[in-house]
Amino acid sequence: MNWDSFEAQGIPASWRDPFMSCLYNAIVKWRTIGAFRLKPAVYGYTTRTVASSGEIIVQMNEKHVDGSRVASTFGTGSAITIIFHRKSSNGTPWNFTPHRNTTGAIDMQGVAIHEFGHAFGLDHEDGITTAVMFPSVHAGMRHGPTTKDYTDVRALYGARDYDRVYMKRSTDNGVSWSAFPTNLSGIGVTTSIDPTALRDTSQTVFFYTGAGKNPQWIRGNADGSVYDTSKWFVFGGERSIYGTTGHGWNNDYIMAWVDPLNDAMQIRMVKSTDGGVSWFGVGNVAGATTIGTPAVHKLTDTVWILAYAKLDRANSNNDGQVVTRVSTNGGWNWGPEVAVPVPAYYRALAGVSITSSGNGFIRIGFSWSDDILHSAYRVRTMKLHWDGANLVYDGLLYGTDETRTQPSLAKSLSGMHQAVRGTNFAGVLYSRTSPNDGSEWGTAGPEIAPGSLVTPSVSAHRDYSFVFAHYLQ
Repeated sequence: MNWDSFEAQGIPASWRDPFMSCLYNAIVKWRTIGAFRLKPAVYGYTTRTVASSGEIIVQMNEKHVDGSRVASTFGTGSAITIIFHRKSSNGTPWNFTPHRNTTGAIDMQGVAIHEFGHAFGLDHEDGITTAVMFPSVHAGMRHGPTTKDYTDVRALYGARDYDRVYMKRSTDNGVSWSAFPTNLSGIGVTTSIDPTALRDTSQTVFFYTGAGKNPQWIRGNADGSVYDTSKWFVFGGERSIYGTTGHGWNNDYIMAWVDPLNDAMQIRMVKSTDGGVSWFGVGNVAGATTIGTPAVHKLTDTVWILAYAKLDRANSNNDGQVVTRVSTNGGWNWGPEVAVPVPAYYRALAGVSITSSGNGFIRIGFSWSDDILHSAYRVRTMKLHWDGANLVYDGLLYGTDETRTQPSLAKSLSGMHQAVRGTNFAGVLYSRTSPNDGSEWGTAGPEIAPGSLVTPSVSAHRDYSFVFAHYLQ
């Protein structure tokens, strides 16, 4: 990024780091949908204005000859320049913001996602107003790319279908991790989006979004070392824009994903009562729309919790609000959407995760950033409990972990476990452990795996001490 060009146009020096984060986040958003392999090397700052081959330079000038443009992308081949324009045709500065969008502001992260789309070869999408590549600025851009953007970039580069699944195990609460054999990679299971694993007494179920964007699941033995290809299923009539997730025990499971049809980003759920052999649609969760991978969790034999980061196309100020729904009849029907009563500035950047202690302590994990980046991409954990009739909010767990996606949570016999993917593009994965009551997070453990492109899936069984982590490379 040529930051000097931004300050030359009157952009405050205090915006440098927030705007660089906008660029990082824009790339992460394109990677999150798993359309193609994108693994950039970020070289920071430059004073150059002309890109070399294989390079994208981001800079700012006063205005475009077409005074209605807020940014433009130029280049030949692989030498690309993205230019933000400071002013409109009449010399009025555009009302940019590098922070979470507020009414009337132009979200620089959303603009960056759009311009990176051009850098990757996409043209404007005139017909679909929710698409990132729609030619006019709109509030939902920061939560893209959406379905049309995905299909267009996939048409250029083909399906991304070569990220293999590997596994590590910890026998000491995340103090150390060692490779643990699994045949997931050998039998051809691939995914480019956050997977989830559940561990029941006699089997493991691995949920993921395939290369064709279909929700998929495969069942294996109790430790997840051997999966049975005859128990491999593809939800052929459905698509998931984000990760596919699931939870349960005693052969009673629910699987959830985000349906991108018409860019509604509606959560869909199905339930199995026979250990994943057959699945049935659950009751209506209309209005359960989200900006990332949701989380579903079986709390008791009858009580289930659905948590997600809200997408509100009518009021973008509500985007990222962490909300819950509760079912008290085994997940067949769901109650109304209830916002977790945290301060209004806590808005999730991506999806959420959830786990519980088995005796009523519930933890929901997410990442967020405040407007001045004092807490840039920090992981926060919401503490709740079930009082027999309602979810009750008990406060927040703080920490220094940072991620641009969501953390992963699980519960073993020994405690609660959290795994995150670092904010840089090296993809370092690491974990922390909490006591069984989830009262605090311990010190960070060693790397689980370097070079992974997505959030790891940490899984455990509450009756056993072993903790497992699935990751992609």
